[in-house]
Amino acid sequence: MPTHDTSIRDKFANQVTADIDAGAGVGNFVLYAAGSVEAATCAFSKPSFGASSAGVITMDNTPVPTDSDATGGTVTDYAWEDSNGLAIVSGPETELTISVNPVPAASIVEITSATYTASP
Repeated sequence: MPTHDTSIRDKFANQVTADIDAGAGVGNFVLYAAGSVEAATCAFSKPSFGASSAGVITMDNTPVPTDSDATGGTVTDYAWEDSNGLAIVSGPETELTISVNPVPAASIVEITSATYTASP
């Protein structure tokens, strides 16, 4: 299996941030229920993540991304999207730590931390 130098991993991780932050608006952390139905959408800050260190970016959580009126549903997957709704990073809910799932309708959802690690 090939590996990547840390400088390449940093470039890749920083590109993820650049892609989420592309466009006029902010990117979003979207939690999806089955059938790609939105359960909650929390707006990232801009920039969404700090600069990469050793291929790892950490979400800027000032202010904490929040959905103050979640649609609700059982979260099955997630996506980090740019301001146009294009998924930049996505994955199954098993990659997340969710304090309450299913998410109750009209509840407040906060994303307290998130990191991304570029492949070695």
